[in-house]
Amino acid sequence: MDDHLFGYVVAFIIGVFAGLSSGTLLLTPWRRAFMLHGRVSMTQILSMRLRGNPVNLILDAHLALVQSGAKSSIAQVETKYVATLPRIETADELMRLVGQDLEAASTEH
Repeated sequence: MDDHLFGYVVAFIIGVFAGLSSGTLLLTPWRRAFMLHGRVSMTQILSMRLRGNPVNLILDAHLALVQSGAKSSIAQVETKYVATLPRIETADELMRLVGQDLEAASTEH
């Protein structure tokens, strides 16, 4: 087999595996958010992953807030997570803190 052809085949196989794994890392959280009416884009999910933030924890808190009727964005939840590092360990803790912020903001207006 030609060395160049072998290199292309290896690169293709690596690309397929990388594409499948990134698809799983992006599509699974996005699909979950979509099904529960959480407004989250794949770009936001990718950005959280690149920043090293725990996507599932942040997404769980955001979706719980959405399901409870709170008007929150994924950006608000992520910002609160980063601001309170390393205290946050569960989605419930994060949801409670964001909920408190939203209540405080609504009473100010």
